[in-house]
Amino acid sequence: MDPITHLLVGRLVGGRSTASHLGAVLPDLPWYAVYPAYLASRGEWRRTLDTGDWPAPPSALRHIHLALHSCLLPLGLLTLFPHRRAVRSLAVSWLLHIVVDLPTHARERMAPMPLYPMSKWSANGISWADVLTSLYRRFSRR
Repeated sequence: MDPITHLLVGRLVGGRSTASHLGAVLPDLPWYAVYPAYLASRGEWRRTLDTGDWPAPPSALRHIHLALHSCLLPLGLLTLFPHRRAVRSLAVSWLLHIVVDLPTHARERMAPMPLYPMSKWSANGISWADVLTSLYRRFSRR
């Protein structure tokens, strides 16, 4: 799901705090900071949008993305700092981000593994990347 939607959902549930906003987008920050540049450096933006074939990310980025989409990190923060309001806000928004991503990512499109690295289980949702590609194709040919 896109970062704006994550922010809106995080705000509705987690509140207006900076920690809540950070938790809503934190899991995707490395992805959005690196993957577009990775595609551009390989000259694959246009082909990717035209075909819907999203190239695999670099291995390190994939592992960072999976780790940040694991419930273990925010739950660990809650365990270490149970009485800090900012940590609770961050962790709740972060967990909500993961829950919202489960039905909006297909397995072949970087589906979250909520217990990574202990388990590689993931839900097989509908990929919002496929929806984006479909919309691009539809409106770019007019």
